[in-house]
Amino acid sequence: QEIADVLQTCLEVEAEMLLLDPDRLGCRDAGRYSFGAAAKSGHMLHHPAWQHLLQSTPVLMVLKKIFPEGFIFSGGGGDFVLGKTVNYQSLHSDLGPSRVPPECRSDQPPMISINFTVQHVTGENGPLRVVPGRRVVVGKTDAPPCFSEEPEVLRQSKLCPLPPGAAIIRDLRLWHGGTPNISNETRFLPSVEVMSLKYSQYISGPHSFGYTYCEVCKWHQCCFYYKDRRPCLPDSLFETLPLEVQKLCEQIRGPDVPVGLRQFARAQRSWEDGDRSSRWSWSWPSSGSKTIQRDGGEGRARSYGWQSGWRYDWSEGSEAAGSNARSINVGSRRVWTPNASWEDKTFKTEKSAISLREGFTAAGTVLAKTLRVTVGVVLIAKCLRFLNFLSRTLEHRGIAKLHLLKALPFASAVSKVLWIFQHT
Repeated sequence: QEIADVLQTCLEVEAEMLLLDPDRLGCRDAGRYSFGAAAKSGHMLHHPAWQHLLQSTPVLMVLKKIFPEGFIFSGGGGDFVLGKTVNYQSLHSDLGPSRVPPECRSDQPPMISINFTVQHVTGENGPLRVVPGRRVVVGKTDAPPCFSEEPEVLRQSKLCPLPPGAAIIRDLRLWHGGTPNISNETRFLPSVEVMSLKYSQYISGPHSFGYTYCEVCKWHQCCFYYKDRRPCLPDSLFETLPLEVQKLCEQIRGPDVPVGLRQFARAQRSWEDGDRSSRWSWSWPSSGSKTIQRDGGEGRARSYGWQSGWRYDWSEGSEAAGSNARSINVGSRRVWTPNASWEDKTFKTEKSAISLREGFTAAGTVLAKTLRVTVGVVLIAKCLRFLNFLSRTLEHRGIAKLHLLKALPFASAVSKVLWIFQHT
């Protein structure tokens, strides 16, 4: 019954989100959606069905082993992938090193996400793919490769098959990504998140949570969003939880939790130009191409092709995926190119998707760096002008023969140059 409740809520939220995204742009690549990115609170814990995910006894037992010093819940969300989504999502990490202080960069994860399966997850309905043992801790030497450089073994590292009711406990620093959902049904993976007590103390510090200088992050803007510390669990639902779970949710409870959805659609194509990938060309296959019509309207066809190296394993499929589900074992490189109409629409959307806030942020970053350089140059100029004044004063008093003052004429010349730069 709990699984059915969560699945029903996922279906209802999906319908509301698709009404706000008629072009099916998604917010995690085309056809991929994040519950948290669409929710006004940044989380989904205001839905009563999500309370089932907070009370999983086996998961709580595992978390106590992972965090012997203690942990707390920090939120909940998840993602879903529409049927007939044929592109991959590039490998990435959900918790970069800029958000983790050095004292928390250990084998113990600072944050963990627990995804719950509410359907049969198979190889064809978009299972999660992970790279065991590979985490982004430093960011320079341990970042995942761009999609074009990924070997085939990483693209096929899928967590499947999984029955309904399974839990995927994942370090947020782990390399992971999405896979194609070639079935006719949407695949859901709702989730809750926890963090260690040590990491929660770091987030509870005096962060600015905005685009102003942050004393904790030591940066011109904070590395965290306000939703990372905003209450997301209504008091009315908090009071229905068991006492043990209430102790773990004290930090996220609140009387006024925003509900509803916000505008979230964002054109993104990580399989071409993701976080670290560079644009690379996809070519049409020489033969055997096939066109798929995506749900949601005309002019949004997706095309993909196969070569002789691909094998098809036909199976009956799961109840969630339908009787026509297929499993594709890729033996060669997959090629796919969207049609021109979708390409034009994506380009126009990408140009208009930059919000005014992001524009001000970029301008503020450039201005802040320029001001730092200018202030430094002005201070140097002031110092050299003072040395020039000191040189003239000592020379006027007839004691310019000191060895220490022999370098002052050069300082005087430099000060004149910087004076011109300052006033320019």
